[in-house]
Amino acid sequence: MSGRPALGLILAGGAGQRMGGKKPWRLLEGKPLIAHMAALAGPQVERLAIASNGPAAEFAAYSDLVLADRPAPGLGPLGGIAAGLAELTGSAPEGWLALFPVDMPRLPPDLAARLLAAATRAGARGAYALCGANGHYLAALFHASLAANALALAAGPDRRVRALHAAAGSVALQFGAAAARAFADLNTAEAISSASAG
Repeated sequence: MSGRPALGLILAGGAGQRMGGKKPWRLLEGKPLIAHMAALAGPQVERLAIASNGPAAEFAAYSDLVLADRPAPGLGPLGGIAAGLAELTGSAPEGWLALFPVDMPRLPPDLAARLLAAATRAGARGAYALCGANGHYLAALFHASLAANALALAAGPDRRVRALHAAAGSVALQFGAAAARAFADLNTAEAISSASAG
C-alpha cells in the first residue's frame, strides 16, 4: 500500500457568501486560497482533484480534474465527496480519497498520511481530524468502497458528512488543542484578514 491516498479532493464548491465572493479566489497573503491548498494537498496524494460546479477552466492552473457534485449541484460538501468517490472507484477501487477544505489552507502537511495510517490501524473505512474536542469532518479520508453510501446520502434528506463517517466506522485522529491554528476555518473575510496579519 502506498503511503499516499490515491486521490485528493479540494472541496471548493462553497458560494462564499460570508466572504463576499467565491471562496477559492479569496486572497490570503496575496494568493488565492485555492493556490495555497493545491500546494499543500498536491504532495500528499497520488492525484489531485477539485470539487466545484464552476467551469473547469477556472482551475486549470491547479488541477486537470474538476468534479461537479453528484447527483446534482447544490448538495453541499457531500455532493463533492460523492463525486470524488465515484471518480476513485473507476481508477482505484481499493484506494482512498483524502479531503481538503479550501478554507483550511494551514492543515498539516502530513495530514493525509496520518489519517491513512490511523484508518488502516483501526480497520476503518474512514478517518477525520480531531483537534481538542472539535471534530473536523471535512479534514478527512474515505475508502472508495463508500461511493454508493455517499451517493445515497447526498440524494437523501440527511446530507451531513457525519452520516458518511458513521457508515465508514471512521476513526477520529487526535491532533491536540495546540493544533487549533492549523485547523482554523478561514470562512469569513475577517478570518482571512486575521490570518494574514498573524
